Amino acid sequence: GGGGFAPSSSSTPLAAADTAPLPTSYANAVAGASRAGLGPLAPVRILGQVALAEDGSFQAEVPAFSPYRMQAVASDGMAAGHPHNRWLHHEAGQRVPQGVSARLGGPYQAVCATCHGAADGNAAHALPIVADLVSSASWTLSRFQGGDPRRPLAPVRLGDESRVSVAYRSDIGPLLATRCASAGCHSDASAAGGLRLTLTPTQTFDIGYEALLARGDGSGGGYRWVDAATGRARRSYLIEKLLGQELDAPRMLPPAATPHGDLSAAERALLATWIDLGATWR
Repeated sequence: GGGGFAPSSSSTPLAAADTAPLPTSYANAVAGASRAGLGPLAPVRILGQVALAEDGSFQAEVPAFSPYRMQAVASDGMAAGHPHNRWLHHEAGQRVPQGVSARLGGPYQAVCATCHGAADGNAAHALPIVADLVSSASWTLSRFQGGDPRRPLAPVRLGDESRVSVAYRSDIGPLLATRCASAGCHSDASAAGGLRLTLTPTQTFDIGYEALLARGDGSGGGYRWVDAATGRARRSYLIEKLLGQELDAPRMLPPAATPHGDLSAAERALLATWIDLGATWR
């Protein structure tokens, strides 16, 4: 509750060298691993985040021909559930209204709302059906102030200014090397939890990145520290450890756990976003 709905995970342009597959002999490499990351997920970025109106609707303008998926975001900033199971894109000038669809037996157009009910599971709280008899588009609170069709609202514009990219090589590695490795806790072979977070180069990545994407028990998808299989911060033991809070990772925190490490709330959120975007190297 209290979250948002982000037209998220826009595809990231990459050079052919970045998508070259890693040899299966590379430590911890899985099917789909490449020079862009040890996990199976391709690098993506956030196109933008849009807060929901009180009735659960949103209105956004997205760049033409820019593939994106939808992702619900909880009030803590982490992805909630899984992203939409398909990529969408729009032609220049194309509009996709939320509307009534008698052809499908209603009440909504198949593009979005046949899959979506109420945020609290109560069908009576689903998007109210107040349809324009001419266009059949719903009069939602994100399109009209107070639901009044005489007072239209402008859509939230998404594009270059709203895009967010987070990669280990440029953002996460330097942060952890400064905050965690330089303090001596995660710098050598005797590092706490066996987790070395230095920037020492390896064959393709660095020691810190390969340590965080080690296979094993603890997080979802068969990973020890981060769920790189599905890209879920909530299923990552690293995030639970940093927050001192049980989420959805298989490994249980020690009793009376408290937030770990000298990281700010913004830095913890950056780590969670990195995992939600696939925990990629670049």
